[in-house]
Amino acid sequence: MLTKTVVDNQRDWADKLLETLWAYRTSIRRSTQATPYSLVYGQEVVLPMEIKAISSKVASAMGKKIKPEDLDTLLADKLEVVDEIRDTTSQKQIKYKHTLVNNFNRNLRSRSFKEEDKVLKTALNLRQGKSAGKFAPTWEGPYLIKEVHNSAYYVLKTVGIGEDDEIINGYWLKPYFD
Repeated sequence: MLTKTVVDNQRDWADKLLETLWAYRTSIRRSTQATPYSLVYGQEVVLPMEIKAISSKVASAMGKKIKPEDLDTLLADKLEVVDEIRDTTSQKQIKYKHTLVNNFNRNLRSRSFKEEDKVLKTALNLRQGKSAGKFAPTWEGPYLIKEVHNSAYYVLKTVGIGEDDEIINGYWLKPYFD
């Protein structure tokens, strides 16, 4: 967000930092459907131009007196609202996580191999999230599947050499065609 605000002149990023933090803290997050500010302080942000209705916070800042009875009712109402907001936020987070899981599972390809199938496995650098260079191979093999297990992992052996047993998840395998 900060990089978008200092596109023209990158030397004044310190001057734009407060504005950027304000925008970040007051923007609604997709997962919670609430702003980080409202989750921390239990209320929406009150802009200086919006101070028309006097709340307990604004009244104390302006030096106005509030009766203790009124303050108790204001705080009790605010606590009930904060609890409701937290409950709905947690429900929204759970719903958001379910949508993420469903989207992930929709794109997931199920691969099932049986013993003695020939497969290729993803190169080690890709499995570790590293780049080995532009011309590095992305697949290694071919390998034969020696054992199949229920939890989607396989024991591989190199074609021609039966001694190299390697355990690997089926996610990193693809079929090898002669």
